[in-house]
Amino acid sequence: MRAARQRRSNIGFSAGSETFKRGSVGAVVISVLGAYTSPVQTRRGHEFLRGRTRGRGILAVERPPHRLARFTIQLLLLAALCVLQVPTPAMDLPLRGVVKIDAQTEAKRRQGTGFVVRVTSEGVYIVTAGHVVEGVKHPRVAPAANPNVWSRARTLRLDPDGDLAVLLVDSARANEHYAKIPLAADVPKLDQEVTVIGFPRFLGGLSILPGRATLKGQSLVFSQRLEEGFSGSPMLLDGRIAGIVTRSTPQRGVGVTVDAVRNFLRGAGIRSGPDLDVEYIRQWGVEGDGEGQFRTAWGIATLCCPTSVYVSDSGKQDGPNIQVFTGSGRYLGGVRGWVAMGNRLDLGYQGRIYVLNYDSGTAQNQRIDVYRPYAGDDYRIETRIALNGRAPRGLATDGQRQVYVTDISNNSVSRYDEGGRLTKRWGRAGQGPGEFNDPWGIAVDRYRDRRVYVADSGNHRVQAFTPDGRFLTSWGSKGKGDGQFDWPIDIAVDREHGYVYVLDSRNARVQVFEPDGTFLGRFGTHGAEQGELLEPSGIALDGDRHCYVLDTGNFRVQMFSIAWH
Repeated sequence: MRAARQRRSNIGFSAGSETFKRGSVGAVVISVLGAYTSPVQTRRGHEFLRGRTRGRGILAVERPPHRLARFTIQLLLLAALCVLQVPTPAMDLPLRGVVKIDAQTEAKRRQGTGFVVRVTSEGVYIVTAGHVVEGVKHPRVAPAANPNVWSRARTLRLDPDGDLAVLLVDSARANEHYAKIPLAADVPKLDQEVTVIGFPRFLGGLSILPGRATLKGQSLVFSQRLEEGFSGSPMLLDGRIAGIVTRSTPQRGVGVTVDAVRNFLRGAGIRSGPDLDVEYIRQWGVEGDGEGQFRTAWGIATLCCPTSVYVSDSGKQDGPNIQVFTGSGRYLGGVRGWVAMGNRLDLGYQGRIYVLNYDSGTAQNQRIDVYRPYAGDDYRIETRIALNGRAPRGLATDGQRQVYVTDISNNSVSRYDEGGRLTKRWGRAGQGPGEFNDPWGIAVDRYRDRRVYVADSGNHRVQAFTPDGRFLTSWGSKGKGDGQFDWPIDIAVDREHGYVYVLDSRNARVQVFEPDGTFLGRFGTHGAEQGELLEPSGIALDGDRHCYVLDTGNFRVQMFSIAWH
């Protein structure tokens, strides 16, 4: 009896994205106004009574009230709700991505929760806790948004440790009922607010519980106790999967992090990232020395907002060496200056243009020219940064007056401050972590943690570092498959998600990855038609989900729109 009363006293009343505690005005109003339209079990001693609720309100009753009395109470509480102005919670959680799971074995029937990680034409992929479906080949699943639509699933893979499992609903008709929930980029640190959505067996319906998640070792601990049925529930952080509940203790729920989910899916050969949708928009440029024409264009960068596209060209004899266009390709003006062979450029602090100049035959020309905007369209050289290496190839700014340069002569990355002082250098020749073989392209995620990505061209891979050069991760090998490269030459990082765009030069394509190297998609192929590339050398992104590729061999810039689903 005491245990039963204790469980009831902890019940939360859930509606939309808010959860009302038992005994609160919101809980009472939602409970009674929603009475008697969907089943729930309550307990009186050892005897179960049947009550009914609407939506997600739950009312534990000792005996069914008289209809007239019930109707009167509903009217009174509705009036109280209007007077007290109890807010109606908004439904802004991804319920089409949360799944109720029913697994029947010969000995026991288990109930749990799961979430959708991928929707394809072949079916829907669902992750849950391993023990929910252990020993069950074909559990039943239903989306939280439409719990009466059951589908037959197939257990594809169980984690050897028993923490995770992945299911497949291989029915094309099921796709219309489900939607994928994206995975968070990072694991929650310290003590962060999350939301858990699940189907506790004791309550019978959907429950949405706010709480706090704390990382303890390899486990993600939820601040509240979770009843049976919450196993497999997603822990949501800003609408993304931060972890999954795998078991419950007497005090709190325990799960694994999003990194464990991602690694599990990768081992199962299932992509967990969003689907890339690319559309060719337009192109501009032809071969020549005039305005809007190109010879040997190698550097491209964008400035927001509105979008301006900057292109550097070392081959032009008469026209401007740095040309500026609108985001749609209309020529705005140019800067005439000495731009050496194989130039790169980037936009830095307060609209300054950083241009990398190098000439293999002249040591003093290994430098960065910093152009400062003046009145009108006028740019003047503000300073020059002398470089220590003999063969610089890549350039990136971090938005805070720091500039990073790759050098193939000593296989290193160097960081300089605004005064030209060398503040950090790392790397050496080799194939190990933090070692390089002809590093070319480089980019800095200036919108988040200022992570530095380097196109390790000769090793056909990408390496990621902290701003101080500490190695984080790497991915890639030589080849034509997804996630493989043949001389990656330039990199860009998008503002919205932190996705990494890698220009795979000899494969004539762009590949997109999550910050940890998880492959998301690709576009481009060899050729001279729309959307095709020939010796591409530069890539840039704007804040409006557009990608600009410097198609050097075709003497043009191509513009693509990017969408994620």
